[in-house]
Amino acid sequence: MTQLVENFDEMRHRNRLCRNRNVTFRAAVKPFYSARHSSGFHQLVRSTLGRSGALIVLSVGFHNSFNASRLLRHYLDPAVELIRRFYRGQRPKVKRWPEIVFSLPMRNGLLKPVGHLRLQHRSLLLFESSMRSYFDRNNINVLDFQDLGEKVHSYDGVHYDVTVNLMKTQIILNYLAKLSGGLYSKKTHMS
Repeated sequence: MTQLVENFDEMRHRNRLCRNRNVTFRAAVKPFYSARHSSGFHQLVRSTLGRSGALIVLSVGFHNSFNASRLLRHYLDPAVELIRRFYRGQRPKVKRWPEIVFSLPMRNGLLKPVGHLRLQHRSLLLFESSMRSYFDRNNINVLDFQDLGEKVHSYDGVHYDVTVNLMKTQIILNYLAKLSGGLYSKKTHMS
């Protein structure tokens, strides 16, 4: 049975996770999917500043027509600056929390009209290039799922079935396992 929850506390049977071990992490899904929701995202960053182990996995772009400059100016720059200010005056090697991980938007599937595919493909490539440059400068890790949807059937060319989403979930879980193994301090690009 699939259950969509916004907050980890709403999850039924959470005591059955991790082979009945004590679950010590918290997870939540927040609908901050465009620059229009930047204030909510900035509040989330503020609420997790300095909280050891806080990780924000973020994917925005599609609902802003892949306008990288707008997302950087109104969404990511203020969040990165909040973290910088919080840690100002501390040693450069101190681990900074929350850690932001960006998941690039997936490429369109097979059902989009050809003209739309060409136009969106170009804008997505420009978006990806601008965002990767920003991530490199700001030491933000990237999850790249773009190839998962390139040749996969999708009912509308953008949203994918449970199989693709399960693959993405498994990759994220593997990434989190890798991070919890002491690799938080290394920059990682997962594809």
